[in-house]
Amino acid sequence: MTMGPITDPRLLQVVNYLNCHLDKKPDTARIAKLCGLSKASLHRQFSYQFGIGLQTLMRIIRLRRAAWQLAFRPGQSITEIALQAQFDSTEGFARAFKRYCRQTPLDFRKTPSFEVWQHMQPLIEQMRTAPNAQPRAGHRAPLKSSEPHGVEHFSSIAIALSVHRGAGLSLMQHVAQFIAWRRTAGQVPPKSRTFTVFYEDPYRVASPRTGLAASVDSPVADNRYGVEYSTLPAMYVAKQPVTGDERKVSQAMQALMLTYHSQLALEFHPPFVERLAWYPDVPAQSAKHIIYLPLVNPSSVSEGASAALRARVSHRSFSGWPE
Repeated sequence: MTMGPITDPRLLQVVNYLNCHLDKKPDTARIAKLCGLSKASLHRQFSYQFGIGLQTLMRIIRLRRAAWQLAFRPGQSITEIALQAQFDSTEGFARAFKRYCRQTPLDFRKTPSFEVWQHMQPLIEQMRTAPNAQPRAGHRAPLKSSEPHGVEHFSSIAIALSVHRGAGLSLMQHVAQFIAWRRTAGQVPPKSRTFTVFYEDPYRVASPRTGLAASVDSPVADNRYGVEYSTLPAMYVAKQPVTGDERKVSQAMQALMLTYHSQLALEFHPPFVERLAWYPDVPAQSAKHIIYLPLVNPSSVSEGASAALRARVSHRSFSGWPE
């Protein structure tokens, strides 16, 4: 399997098309015509590049989205999820899901196990990032975003907070538990806003601390999920909307840190992101977020203290931040 950058412009067209039509069965005749290949050449070159057939890959991607819906969207019925995954019956969906995930949809919903998806992540990332310039290994080029950013005052918000240490599969399990608490407590969107607090940079720390938060209108009762009452305090922030997956959010946050490097107040509060629309409700590349970076409030500190803080943060490595 070739996992390097995709340079064939015809395959880039295929990837662009598939990324925009993840909820549909791929029309190979249309795709072949789009990129000027015969159907046989399309399948051969796609399989060589990705190490898997086009139809098979798209079915796996649809099953992956179904898995996320089963785990994180308990209000959706299995029948509804099966239809959205382009299966004609729940029986056919159940067979395909168990063949790949080694669990029935119902068993996965009760006890989700994400290990089976781990080995597919590099391939999915390659699909998502193929149309863009490939950065060097270990390097994240700052994102030049056309989406507007600015400075405003952020008003304090009462939140329910659950802090997790870890990444990848363990974080996914924690998200599922937090969603279970939200449903139990009745704090679900759109009534309740959704935030992620980044206490540490997940790209620099092997087992980062991440806060899962939801706005609340009353104190949080004792619960078995480890969710506690907290606040996002009032502060000045640099604010920027971002459309895209987590990689794009990370790139946009890095670029925003560079833009406001002399004003950052990450010693006061870590960066956080508000989630407006996200996978699996929308395709990953269509997810909508708002980044908030805490800034120094020049009216609340002396000129000397403000200058000293700016001096400290201006020499910081902006690929990360302190605890």
